[in-house]
Amino acid sequence: MAVALRPAPTASGTASAGPFEVGDTDTEDGWSLEVESVRVRSGDHVSRTHPAIGLTWGFGERFELSLGSGYGISAFDKGQRRHGAHDLELAFKWALREASDAAMGIAIEPGVSLPTGDRDAGLSEDEAVLEVPVRFSRPVGQGRWTGQAAWSRAMRSHEPAWSVGVAYERPLTRTLTLGAEAIHEQVADDAASALQRGNLGVSWTPHPQWEVAGRVGRGWRHA
Repeated sequence: MAVALRPAPTASGTASAGPFEVGDTDTEDGWSLEVESVRVRSGDHVSRTHPAIGLTWGFGERFELSLGSGYGISAFDKGQRRHGAHDLELAFKWALREASDAAMGIAIEPGVSLPTGDRDAGLSEDEAVLEVPVRFSRPVGQGRWTGQAAWSRAMRSHEPAWSVGVAYERPLTRTLTLGAEAIHEQVADDAASALQRGNLGVSWTPHPQWEVAGRVGRGWRHA
């Protein structure tokens, strides 16, 4: 489960933070700040992030730079807990084409995760990871579909992985939007590592410069 609160004092006066793991193809102008709280449970292992903070700078109408990290708590079996920082994440987003009724939106957002987090708390990947997601989106009727395909590679172990996902969003009112997404990811050539997730998301925009968004979901791992 993840909940994000995003004040966005951008030059254009709009915010486009979303509740989904599948990213969008839009970009903003100016600065925006996202504060997120996340809780994930896997068996007896529960991890929380309080908070994860992301800073984004949009420029040139088609580009964004983002920087993010967070502080987390991992609770293992027998009541053991560990605290520590998450990895530092850097990303560059390029909107190749804006989505419209006549054209499909296209964006690419290569990024790197640096192993700055706490390994003992299970909050670090232990090595730098490069990820390159490509996204496609298009409005259909009153809603919007977004598809994402991503490739990643661990820089030290050279282990590649890939994922695909699709999300659908539909506004219910001028300020309230609901949606759902499905994601599949796995290490290349390792079917046993396959993991699927499904999420339901909601976003509320009470003011053009504020957005509150959240999602709840479940994952399935197949041997």
